[in-house]
Amino acid sequence: DAIIDGDLIASTDLTCKNLTVNTGKTLTITSGTHLTVNGNIVNDGTLTLESGATLVQGTGNTASGTGVYNVQQALTGAGGATPSGRFWYMGSPLSGASSTAFNAAGDNRLWTYAEATQSYTEITTNGVAMSPIQGHVARLGASSTVNFTGGVLNSGDYTNNTLTNTGTGSTRGYTLISNPYPSFLDWDLVSAGATGIATSLWFRTNDGSSMVYDTYNATGGVSTLNSGVTTNPRYIPPMQAFWVY
Repeated sequence: DAIIDGDLIASTDLTCKNLTVNTGKTLTITSGTHLTVNGNIVNDGTLTLESGATLVQGTGNTASGTGVYNVQQALTGAGGATPSGRFWYMGSPLSGASSTAFNAAGDNRLWTYAEATQSYTEITTNGVAMSPIQGHVARLGASSTVNFTGGVLNSGDYTNNTLTNTGTGSTRGYTLISNPYPSFLDWDLVSAGATGIATSLWFRTNDGSSMVYDTYNATGGVSTLNSGVTTNPRYIPPMQAFWVY
């Protein structure tokens, strides 16, 4: 077991059975560092994953505690009050995160998408809860590091039983969902356990001048790369939102 009873900045990969962060203490996992916890996490201090850090937790275990969880992600942006940079498709890695992470009430833009109406709805206030498995679209007025905080790290199973295929429009049947974990997600495993959806996924973004896609098909193991988000879309990055059909 790992018990954090001081302030620790981890810059090398770590593996432990159970992890405890004591009251008033901090554990920071730096960018590019991987933390594997094979058991439970109890955080009564502050646990921070910097942008580019990942945390993998063993199946069937929990994250709890009265402390603060932070998961950061560096994003580019431009345009100030009229954002003009690329779109970022993201979801929440924490149970209690909200639109405050993006400062939706400020210059930044944040949307959700509904398959039933095949339309986007903009979130214009802070404090709006972000459901862990729901995809969001963000466009920032300036480059910054988004900090998800609130609740505990997502762990365990997440299921969407309400995927729909509505109407006759050209985008019917497509739902924007998200990797809810602070770790990579293997689409081959997700696809193998899913019913009623295509075996392909789509990453979509605006590179600053046009909309581009990455795609991956679990049946053929075939991918196309255009966005620069990932080099292997089979493995969905932490917090990455993607389209399913």
